[in-house]
Amino acid sequence: MRRSSRCGCDRATYHRQVESALGIEPTLVVDDGADLTAAVHEQHPELLPAVVGGTEITSTGVVRMRSTAAEAALRYPALPTNDALTEHLFDNRYGTGQHTVDGILRATTVLLAGAPWWWPATAGAGAASRPGPAARAPTSWSPRWIRCGRWTPSSTACGCCRCTAPPPKRTWS
Repeated sequence: MRRSSRCGCDRATYHRQVESALGIEPTLVVDDGADLTAAVHEQHPELLPAVVGGTEITSTGVVRMRSTAAEAALRYPALPTNDALTEHLFDNRYGTGQHTVDGILRATTVLLAGAPWWWPATAGAGAASRPGPAARAPTSWSPRWIRCGRWTPSSTACGCCRCTAPPPKRTWS
């Protein structure tokens, strides 16, 4: 597979990269922000007959795609992966948690190995904060949980969160 883009570029370079990605005449549009989808529909409608479908991963991109679909202008089926329960279970929980701990370690240059006195804490409400960053810390650190009063174990769509990661032993309100 040929890569046609780089991270951290200016706007003009970004648009050249979008054009380069469409240069392969895709049959499946895997999008992040709905920019490829918009480019296919607005600038390259000749590619539409070959496209069998697409996906969108970001909230903003899903809004853009739904807006296009509401205008009856979306010309191929699109799957909003951002709305999938598994995305919330895994991306928000493990992705956010791991990146938060990693970001703190890199920003502070703290060595946590052999430091059981350090107690990670998670605060907030929403899918990304439960169980969140404290869950990525080693269990020997006994993570503390600070939860919003509105959070309940049944606040997920089907209770899968309880199966995937059991609630912590200690809970502070």
